[in-house]
Amino acid sequence: MIVFWIILGVLDVLILLFIWLICRVSLRRTPKDIRTAHFPTDHPMAKVQRAIVESQQFFREHPGELLVIEANGVELAARRYTQTKPKGRILLFHGYRSIAETDFGCAMDAYFSMGYELILIDQRAHGKSSGSWIGFGVLERYDCLSWVRFLNHEYGSIPTFFSGISMGCATVLMALGLELPSNVKGVIADCGFTSPKEIVAHVMKQKMHLPAKLLMPGLTLFSKIFAGYFLGEYSTLDALRKNKTPVLFIHGKADRFVPPEMTIANYEACTAEKELLLVEGAGHGTAYLQDREGVERAISRFLEKYR
Repeated sequence: MIVFWIILGVLDVLILLFIWLICRVSLRRTPKDIRTAHFPTDHPMAKVQRAIVESQQFFREHPGELLVIEANGVELAARRYTQTKPKGRILLFHGYRSIAETDFGCAMDAYFSMGYELILIDQRAHGKSSGSWIGFGVLERYDCLSWVRFLNHEYGSIPTFFSGISMGCATVLMALGLELPSNVKGVIADCGFTSPKEIVAHVMKQKMHLPAKLLMPGLTLFSKIFAGYFLGEYSTLDALRKNKTPVLFIHGKADRFVPPEMTIANYEACTAEKELLLVEGAGHGTAYLQDREGVERAISRFLEKYR
């Protein structure tokens, strides 16, 4: 009998250590950078890498101004790319374990040519921003609000839009649940998930082939202990059900990482004016690369309509 309890205790410890490892791998900061990875030419990410290389011309021609603010317990960094008499301002929020130049590099020239000042933001625990734990939008939504307030104070209150991709999309959608300044006119939401709990469970089940229902209680408890939030404590749906800011939802129909159904759920929950663009053949975060003309046209129309 004693042996049984010893074995059971050891198994419990091993399970807890395994859950802690998943928590650390999923939520803790990492130096990983897609630009240093190498993909075969037929790999879906190879197309993204080629676009990143092509986009460097914009950054060579526009060095930008480094901005740093203290907000919500961390030091946040961004680059500001302005022009004479901009029509408005767009804050760009990148995805999970990516960097701003990677996710928006290929679209910077298009956004800039539309006449907007661009704020390329490093989310907490990414790039030049500090922080050790990733918040999947739950923590970052407050950073989003801090950036708007800072920019309004330092550079003037002009029509402002948020643009987010993947986790950055979750960030800007969750921010809609906050009391935002009146100059925030709209959100461009590309391939976002509905909540940290749902996307982590989806990845665990579909990609890692792990029993998500069994492991999720321990994982969400560890997320609270170490990262400061429960994975299921807030969602984009919570924010969108009381939202009054227009949203353009974009998602690739061939996305196998964040299911398009999550964007459809976000769209259906949104109580403000809204548009939905689903792009045929586009994988995760590649809607713009798959159909530049169509996506640019939708974005340009949206910006002009609501600014």
